[in-house]
Amino acid sequence: MEYNEFEIKDMLEEAKFYIVSQKYEEAEKILKQILEKEPENIEALYNLGILYEIINDRDRAREFFKKVVDKQPSNKDAEEHLNKLSEY
Repeated sequence: MEYNEFEIKDMLEEAKFYIVSQKYEEAEKILKQILEKEPENIEALYNLGILYEIINDRDRAREFFKKVVDKQPSNKDAEEHLNKLSEY
């Protein structure tokens, strides 16, 4: 299935809504669909990091925040999350 950039934006918004609504499985599914199409999508990678941090899957959270920092070293939010997770 092909997504255009507007559909990706809508999917990201939907995933964020699911995270806020504590519907983590739905959010994870949407974010992974985005990454299948756009493996470099910073926002999807970051939000997966947030999701895994919320559900206390620190290793996976670290993995996704690290991907964001590797691809976008200027991303201070991801760097802060990564540092915080590394303290445990």
